Amino acid sequence: MNSATATVASAASQTAPLRTSSGFTEPALDGTRRMLSECWRVLKPGGRLRLATPDLDRVLRLYTSPGAQPQAKYLRWAVPYGRHPTDLPPAVVVINSLFHDHGHQFLFDEATLHAVLHLAGFADIRRYPPGESDDPQLRGLEIHQKVIGRMANDYETLVVEARKP
Repeated sequence: MNSATATVASAASQTAPLRTSSGFTEPALDGTRRMLSECWRVLKPGGRLRLATPDLDRVLRLYTSPGAQPQAKYLRWAVPYGRHPTDLPPAVVVINSLFHDHGHQFLFDEATLHAVLHLAGFADIRRYPPGESDDPQLRGLEIHQKVIGRMANDYETLVVEARKP
């Protein structure tokens, strides 16, 4: 059980109006499903869940389109930031780092994250840019940009919100 699941599991049912996880360390898929089930349990009806996680689609674009402007800019940042070897193809090294160096066990694309949220019972699932939300209480919550900078965070981060009906 990851720390997010342990924290949620200690809460009483249907007591929380909001639950957020900024840069949650994605457990294996079964662990993510358990965490979402616990979030569903503790959220009040109408409560919102916000998740921020690496965006698999953008991570893979580092390999499939490394010369495109956003990917090239990210790779120029990522290689020195991560102290990656400069004598190897940068996309492969950076992608492997994103998969293995930060505790991630499962990276989501938007469609897959949407599907697991929907299967857990959530509705009104919507993607937002990091730091943005229609709900003022959910704006500016992600702190990862303070560590890696706004450009890198905006490129690599998938943020979604969902509502418990």
